Amino acid sequence: MPTVQRQRWAVARSEAEGKLRDAGRAEQTSALAVRNAGARTFYLVEQSWVESTYPKDVKDRPVVKVKYGSDAWLELALLRAEMAEVVAVGERVKADFKSFLLVIDEDGLESLTDAQRKLIRG
Repeated sequence: MPTVQRQRWAVARSEAEGKLRDAGRAEQTSALAVRNAGARTFYLVEQSWVESTYPKDVKDRPVVKVKYGSDAWLELALLRAEMAEVVAVGERVKADFKSFLLVIDEDGLESLTDAQRKLIRG
């Protein structure tokens, strides 16, 4: 094979390998940005795990906001079985429970009110 052909072949191979590496990184990055909790799917959006069904407009439903690692956070799993999977998703979570929205972050409540407990139980 003449030198010019070998050089072109080497350049083409290098470009193809680079594209494959980039595709692999993109696939790996997107896989890291998705978590599942039971039948729920969460996406990493601005450092929070946001459930796929979480609405953009939250004014129509009550929001229960609890502090990660607090007594309220621990109590969630005791109040409703499916909450155990949701609280395990991460330190910052936004989940849709149809009758209310759950937000877990560093600014939430450290304890739940009786009204919140009733809402969570359904």
